[in-house]
Amino acid sequence: MKAKQLLLTIALLIAATLGQAQSTYKWSTDNWKYVTGSGTAEGGTFTTTNINWGCIQLQTKDEAFFKLPKRQTFIVVKGTNLRVGTSNPNIADLNGTSYQQSFKGGKFAANDANTMLYADVTELIQNLEPDFFGNVTIESLKLTLDAADDYKPSISSIDFVAADLLDGASSVTIDKSDDEALTSVEGDFKKALTFTPSNAGNDMGIVFNTNQMLNNSDMFLVIESDNASLNTSSRIKLRNLSVNGTQYSNNSGGCYVAAKEISAGHYLYVHSFYKGSDTSANLLAQWETTPTMNVTNGTLYINSSGLNDTPIKIYRLGFYNLSEIMNLYDLSSQKWWYTQSNEGKLDVEIHNAATENQIRVNGNYGTASTNTTAYAAQLVRSMGCLPSNFTTISLNGKLSFVTDVTPSTVDIFAELPSTVTTINLDEPEVINLPTTNPNVYLSGQKYFAFKEGSNVIPSQLGTSGGNWSSLTRSLKAGYNSLCVPFNKLQVEKLSSGLSAYELSAFDEETGTITFKKLESNVTTNTKNTPYIVYAENAGTYVFLGRDPQTESMPEYSEVKKGNLKFVGSFVNKVPDGSYAAGENVVNYGITADGENLARMKSTTKTTYYRAFISDQRASASVKGLTVNFDEDGIVTKIENPEEVLGVETAGSEVYNLSGVRMSNRNLLKGIYVRNGKKFVVK
Repeated sequence: MKAKQLLLTIALLIAATLGQAQSTYKWSTDNWKYVTGSGTAEGGTFTTTNINWGCIQLQTKDEAFFKLPKRQTFIVVKGTNLRVGTSNPNIADLNGTSYQQSFKGGKFAANDANTMLYADVTELIQNLEPDFFGNVTIESLKLTLDAADDYKPSISSIDFVAADLLDGASSVTIDKSDDEALTSVEGDFKKALTFTPSNAGNDMGIVFNTNQMLNNSDMFLVIESDNASLNTSSRIKLRNLSVNGTQYSNNSGGCYVAAKEISAGHYLYVHSFYKGSDTSANLLAQWETTPTMNVTNGTLYINSSGLNDTPIKIYRLGFYNLSEIMNLYDLSSQKWWYTQSNEGKLDVEIHNAATENQIRVNGNYGTASTNTTAYAAQLVRSMGCLPSNFTTISLNGKLSFVTDVTPSTVDIFAELPSTVTTINLDEPEVINLPTTNPNVYLSGQKYFAFKEGSNVIPSQLGTSGGNWSSLTRSLKAGYNSLCVPFNKLQVEKLSSGLSAYELSAFDEETGTITFKKLESNVTTNTKNTPYIVYAENAGTYVFLGRDPQTESMPEYSEVKKGNLKFVGSFVNKVPDGSYAAGENVVNYGITADGENLARMKSTTKTTYYRAFISDQRASASVKGLTVNFDEDGIVTKIENPEEVLGVETAGSEVYNLSGVRMSNRNLLKGIYVRNGKKFVVK
């Protein structure tokens, strides 16, 4: 009989709101509906009652999109009357791409009872772009199954299962005397392992040759055992781990969770391979910079010395992030503690010191601060997409940074679930970990976090301390305008690579504007003050201050020197009122390259937390300006208010700041322009 087809369709809508993007897949008939054909969905099972030639489609209901970890993954269909043919099953579509001719038939396997189909779909998700936590978004999926009039499949579940070294479906008992090999059997989604004793007679080695794809949130190796005495770091060592063709070694023990009995006779250990000597720090760097990796082989040694030569039974070996561990073992009610925050170490354990579910960093035990923002990003990444009952992440002064740390270029908190409503940081952490997430707290303080793109006054966070405030702003490399909605800009807490300048003088006759570099915190209580900020590198930065603007913001706030006004903007519109351009009012802004001032066009808008210069001298339109930053003597001159000199130059010609072409030889001390960029001759 010629087979008909049953086409299962997952049509998904992507939501962009914080938290929704972290939806993980869970099978439920409540999230599915028939599109064509007919059947029932009772007791958690779809049963086909009518099959017409062509296909029957099941489609997820609106917004039932989901994410999968970008790692080795199997699709597993369970039910009845499930079988493999020449063309079917097949993946007819994944995120708009058809695989009907390339991923079919032999790609799938079925068990003898035709109650389960499965296939390794890693190659299909390998090219999808992962998010910060190593997850890919599944927007649409169509799975075609064999069906016939007298062979009507029913579906009790469709799942996506990560491959493990040992998946918990079976176990192996090892001792120090005999080698034992373990290979996958039908329905086990695990890799081949060999258990072998070491020459020394104490270390029982678990050797794996996996060619297994992981993502860079999978930072912990889970060991589930029947032994409650493996909770010393010297007893678990991960050696000779090959990642993307590079072999790493950690011979000094590993990190661990103090033995947690997860069920009768089953104990959990979470092993981090980022502690110790040898090349573990380089391995951490691999995980930090590589979204996905292929682990090709490794050896895990479990030291049995002092265990009375008792054989050890292993139930599970696999790589996971913390959130996956909590869900895998139903540990989301536990509290978790990163007990070390020194670079290259990610110890994590269950703790009882908190009063609510939270993840907490315990600090570096008084040793010198060695952390970088890249390490902070990797620490947060290793948490994964936390369970919904986790409301707090507390770094809170324990993630100490090295001096002059480069601020993070990644918003490491942006993709955390919206259920994480408290992220406790201290001042250096706030400064160096800029984020658009509205749930950041400056721990132990009343805190107002203003964000770029809106002049809405944020809600107060925290309940004690004294009215701290911050503004998160993107800056270009070079000069930027800034207007802060609070008092007392904390200059001494600026991120490394930033310098702030205030308007200090204006010469009416020469048109020279002088900005003075701020060397210490602003002590005056003038809110909404505009500044110029120089950034060595483009990026997103945080500015700290006190006593925030808590009433309606003004549209403009000015600092005046004679007939020149330096105007901060809290609106997104063309300047109007006393700042409207005219014969005696010319407005200037900083150019997109961060190198010059340019006359603003009649249609040029200001925007939130920026500033512009308003020259209001009589007949200002025919007068030029010179801007001097007295800290380094750099002068930017505008001879013609309609143009910016030195931007459109070409080749290797050299110009002075008046636009006069100079000889490349024997240049005097000063500032010159080549290829549109200024350089200094000293």
